[in-house]
Amino acid sequence: MKTWKKIASSALACLTAGALALTTAACSSTASAWVAQNDNVTVSEGVYNYYLVAAYNNASRMVSDYFSPVLTQEIDGMTGEEWVRERALQYVKSLMLVEDMMQEYGLSLTDEERYTSEQEAAYEWQTYQEMFEAYNVDQDALREAYTDYQTKVMKVFQHMYSEGGERAVPEEELRDHYIQNYTSFHYIFQSTYNDDYSSMSDEQLAELKTRFDGYAADISSGATTMEEAAQDYVDYLNSEEAAAETSSTSSQAETTATTEATLESVYQNRSLNLNSDDTNVSGYPEELITAVQEMEAGEVRMIEATGYYIVVMKDDINTQADTQLSTDDGKLPILIDLKSDEFMTYLDEQTAEYTNFTLNEAVYNKDLTPLLEPSAASSTSSETEASASSSTADTSAGSSAASSGTETTASGTQSDTSTASSDAAADSADTASSAASAAESAASGTASGSTSSAA
Repeated sequence: MKTWKKIASSALACLTAGALALTTAACSSTASAWVAQNDNVTVSEGVYNYYLVAAYNNASRMVSDYFSPVLTQEIDGMTGEEWVRERALQYVKSLMLVEDMMQEYGLSLTDEERYTSEQEAAYEWQTYQEMFEAYNVDQDALREAYTDYQTKVMKVFQHMYSEGGERAVPEEELRDHYIQNYTSFHYIFQSTYNDDYSSMSDEQLAELKTRFDGYAADISSGATTMEEAAQDYVDYLNSEEAAAETSSTSSQAETTATTEATLESVYQNRSLNLNSDDTNVSGYPEELITAVQEMEAGEVRMIEATGYYIVVMKDDINTQADTQLSTDDGKLPILIDLKSDEFMTYLDEQTAEYTNFTLNEAVYNKDLTPLLEPSAASSTSSETEASASSSTADTSAGSSAASSGTETTASGTQSDTSTASSDAAADSADTASSAASAAESAASGTASGSTSSAA
């Protein structure tokens, strides 16, 4: 299924404690400051900072000189600072537009959605707190700019394109798209690695193969169902028999499973659009995807895949369509396939024309260098002080050759400092670029159809 622009969270891991130290000096409180507001929402300075970092990340990829401060270079006929500020405002406007649409459509986050958003923000905060604080973004700002915004964009999208919405897609169109593009299958799976990450012994693999071959044969003959076979395997895994076999065939008793198996831990069903390049199948063994593409509806196979043994049954897509389309959540990934590009274009157009807000000019026009390129700001300040010191020394009466020698030495030291600061500024730009990937998803708008790995 089609995946909307999404956060590249892994890029955040590139940050180091040393790099973060370059930015922490810029922090100051933004708890009560705001950049824009209307009757529905007030956008805090912390949220604005989040979007500034997102915009800075974009800008850092558009400049001609990657080793110089971004904010002073030219981008699209304006300075980098002007470009970053203007782009961040577009992100702010998008957030406010979506909030207005939530109000217009009578939508609100459910308790479950709010809890999920809070938990996701808390996880990001726990993982990257030092980085976010370096850019003066608190946990509430992170949640509002990122996880709350993503959830609200999804709700607005689903409302607009579902039954009763202003752009509702007929169910027959959803059904046709699903039947023509999706592959549905159920599977029972078992990793071929022990709890200590060692490979199963030959005896263990042989026992597992015998068991899974038996399940596949019984399901094919109609003697049992996929779910019954999966439950039988769960019961086996939780039995003393399984513990005894594992202990006797493993070189380490510690490999015996200590976590009780559940049906969900060994049995899954999936519907994937394997005709779309946007569908991420990297979480599935290649042998599984190849098999379900080859299989006929109702066919059952036992697959010896890389890292897994799998019993898979391909579903009849016409029958599965009835189940898929019976709930709003089931329809959502199909709507995303069909209408996400159209919706994002619409959202971009509405954002460009959006004027329903009051802008706090003082916050909006603040100097961005201390926040995004503090090393460059420090370098400029040092050079100014050095220049003033040099001017004073030159005009002092009765200066001696010895004092001139002292001034020359000081000037040389300042030159070295400026060079170091220039390098630090480049490092700071790289740091901001990596950090900003956290902001890009919310700034661009996000919704996705998720796929889980076989494990």
